[in-house]
Amino acid sequence: MDLSISIVSYNQLANLSRCVASMQKHMEGISYEIIVVAYRFSPENLEALRNMFPEAKIIESNEIRGFAENHNLALKSSQGTYCLVLNDDTFFVDNTIDILMKTFKSVPDACFVSPVILNRDRSIQLCGRERYGLLDWFLSGTPHGIDTHISKKTLKEGAIFQTAGVSGCCFMARRETLVDLGFFCEDYFFCPEDVALSVEAEKKGYGMYVNTAGTIVHEHAATAGPIHDIILPVALQGNFLFIGRQYNRVIEMIFRSYTFAVHCVLYLAWHFSRRADKKKIWMRACKNAMRYSFSFLPPKMLFQKLARSKGML
Repeated sequence: MDLSISIVSYNQLANLSRCVASMQKHMEGISYEIIVVAYRFSPENLEALRNMFPEAKIIESNEIRGFAENHNLALKSSQGTYCLVLNDDTFFVDNTIDILMKTFKSVPDACFVSPVILNRDRSIQLCGRERYGLLDWFLSGTPHGIDTHISKKTLKEGAIFQTAGVSGCCFMARRETLVDLGFFCEDYFFCPEDVALSVEAEKKGYGMYVNTAGTIVHEHAATAGPIHDIILPVALQGNFLFIGRQYNRVIEMIFRSYTFAVHCVLYLAWHFSRRADKKKIWMRACKNAMRYSFSFLPPKMLFQKLARSKGML
């Protein structure tokens, strides 16, 4: 089998159906399997999913699991030579999957390949990643996060260039590479699993590339937006964990202090904001970010605590 496609969906049938349907239009000549991790799906949506895509392998995931754990359920059971990791809030508009697969043949040392990731208006959201320095991790304490530090390579049509990292919303990998790396690290919950995987890949000398001939549209935060007040502090806790492992505890505590200060300012800014559509959830998000800036709860445990307080569990 050529390709295994891993998609995790948090009971988002509309997003998922669009993603899968857009992909199936461009799979001619490729032997593939679609593995959908149906994360906490309602019985009605699960039945609808089975009826809509009977050919898909569906893994029911009803326990509390993060991005890494859920994708690993699919990736560890995959059979393809290559694996495509996808968000359910993405969709294809061309034959990008075929383009990515051919990149492995044209670039012998390629082990991870990413397309250009676009916003809905077709502006560039992400085009590879530069290697992160400590300053970039401090930027991850802001609303824009580390994805502001993207590659500034000139986008020549069809150009292939090396990158320091891939995004978890869409990348293709050799399955044997994922096996050697131990798949995603499950200590994280929402992020930075993709960054941690990229760092380990670079340490082992695996080649990571962007093929600008391929594109995918990613509606950033389409799934997570309604629970941003939970997502933000849990994502920050993952960043704290990563910083401590990559640097040391002193740097981690400086980063925690900086994050606390940034969200104090943001809380005040939102308090006086007139944007009623996002004001409440952003104020709650900032408050939670401050409250847990010096918490050492593992990301998964923090998610469970916040989700219970919101009546989600």
